[in-house]
Amino acid sequence: MHSSVRCASRHFLLAAASVATALLLAVAPVAAQELEDWQRDELEPLVDVVASALDGELVPQDDPFALVPTFIKATDGNTYVPFTLSLDPDSIGDSVAIYLYIDEHRDVPVERDDDERPEAVWEEAHFVDVSESDGVVRISRAFTVPGGTYDVYVAIRDSAGPDGDRDNDPTVLLLREEVEVPDFWTPELQLSTILIAEAIEPLAVQLTPEQQVLRPYALGPFEIVPKFELNFERDEQFAPLFFVYNAGVQDGAKPNVTVEFDFHQQTADGEEFFNRTSPQEFNGQTLPPDFDLTIGHQIVAGQQIPLSIFPAGSYRLEIKVTDHTSGSVVTHNVAFSVEA
Repeated sequence: MHSSVRCASRHFLLAAASVATALLLAVAPVAAQELEDWQRDELEPLVDVVASALDGELVPQDDPFALVPTFIKATDGNTYVPFTLSLDPDSIGDSVAIYLYIDEHRDVPVERDDDERPEAVWEEAHFVDVSESDGVVRISRAFTVPGGTYDVYVAIRDSAGPDGDRDNDPTVLLLREEVEVPDFWTPELQLSTILIAEAIEPLAVQLTPEQQVLRPYALGPFEIVPKFELNFERDEQFAPLFFVYNAGVQDGAKPNVTVEFDFHQQTADGEEFFNRTSPQEFNGQTLPPDFDLTIGHQIVAGQQIPLSIFPAGSYRLEIKVTDHTSGSVVTHNVAFSVEA
């Protein structure tokens, strides 16, 4: 099939200032967190395990759980990184303590004195009551760092809470992941992570910093429920959403950007073009009169595409973003499948 898909689509426009404020206030470093004595007691083994890993005395387990980061431009040269941990429900209890430690990436441990504690780029702790969904426990939080390469350590143990019997020698799950955080503060045309939304919910009011910690995919006037397993039924919708950064300016305020969505299907003969949607145009004719890139307004592109016309199979979505002002072109791909 080579005709255009007729589908519902949305354009999301929001002010960078309002989003970035929420992002930067999302979490506080552990040194600034107010912790009770029982929380400090539960965190101590996690801190010790991470310290041993930093010293090269302990090798983290191979894939004790999965970490999926998302990259979004924040303010002051930073990148906002909401992330989701996916765990086997049999590996943890109903409540957990989580210690997150982020350091600049190093190929070898840094020598230091025994009593010297390295300063983290980002450090925080969380105590979470967990629940299972479709055989997986997912926990979402966020951090904010400049672009660069980082070693992300996540240590998790069961939590007994303030009144439970505490295990002083707990089982600790430790993940070390090298994460390349993009620098969106360059002149080049760039895209955020392509989020595939299971749902997009409007927010009547901006969340407080405390609420933002628990709901890191709330971005200004809407909240995204990400879909992590990109296997779809034909009665579902495919909803990519992303931000376009550093587009050129025309007439002092507006961009001139085209976003194209082309679908390719994997067949017995190889990959074949399947379909495309109508392109999205972001320019002086399509944007609100007060839209102004120079004061921080953002281009938020996305569509909701019914999968009812997609035969069962494997697909690749090619997203092509063209900045007609600078002549720059950026292409990203998303692989997904549709089940019968």
